[in-house]
Amino acid sequence: MNNYVMLEMSKKLLLESVYEMYVDNEIDCLKNEELFGLDKWKEFRLSVSGGDRSSMGRIGMGSIKGFLYEIELFDDMMMDWGGMYRGDMRWECRDGLFSILDEIIEDVEFRDSVKDGYNKWFEFNDEDRSFR
Repeated sequence: MNNYVMLEMSKKLLLESVYEMYVDNEIDCLKNEELFGLDKWKEFRLSVSGGDRSSMGRIGMGSIKGFLYEIELFDDMMMDWGGMYRGDMRWECRDGLFSILDEIIEDVEFRDSVKDGYNKWFEFNDEDRSFR
């Protein structure tokens, strides 16, 4: 599956659900922290994605590439706020995302194409289990 091709609406909505759960998991972990506004960030990013009304192409989750961009944007923001080097938490981010993908997306081919896209995006090396 090509990561740049615009997705069918049902697949786009699945990726939006994955994104929402992914961000909500982080919000749940930070309830006692002083990082406010993550729920508003999530709402904004999902509104930019357009839901079932529209797609904004490279912005939002109308393609696998757009979805991966949104995930990376959120992860980088969280790592910056946490004072971590970008990439320090990449394993945990990957594992968490893949777990949510397994839970929400039943279409194995589509789910695997998102996972493959993630591995390529971050240049994951399966042999030594490392990132770029």
